[in-house]
Amino acid sequence: MSNIQSLSSGFCPLSSGTVILQILGLLSLLSFIVSLVCIPWLINRLPDDFFTLKSHWQRTRRRRERHPLIMIMVVIVRNCIGFVFMAAGMVMIFIPGQGILTILLGLVLMDFPGKHRLIVLIIQHKRVWRALNWIRAKGRRQPFIFDDKSCG
Repeated sequence: MSNIQSLSSGFCPLSSGTVILQILGLLSLLSFIVSLVCIPWLINRLPDDFFTLKSHWQRTRRRRERHPLIMIMVVIVRNCIGFVFMAAGMVMIFIPGQGILTILLGLVLMDFPGKHRLIVLIIQHKRVWRALNWIRAKGRRQPFIFDDKSCG
């Protein structure tokens, strides 16, 4: 009888902390699986000269040729999606997932002053550009071309 009274008085064997941990565990697993599928797909969709300065200025020029309203809308949408990728990448640094590559992809999507310099600073690390080209090789794509100053 005392067990029934304790259950009816508000005691619950599954406390809210346990439920929150279960939800966070499921989200961690989901983000890990999504990152294993989406990140390589997005990296393989980039052109092989994406990280070169020449390609950067060509993309910038093409964006400026669009109608101003369309350009503003595209920038807003890309920045929002890029922010989501960056936030997910920062979380993936602490949970299973491809954190640094996800952050890099978020930066690639966003538009802000000094973006190209920041991306070059990140891809200067041998482990990052090796990981990028390893993913490209698995997708049967040509390796990325980097400016001489940016990577080996």
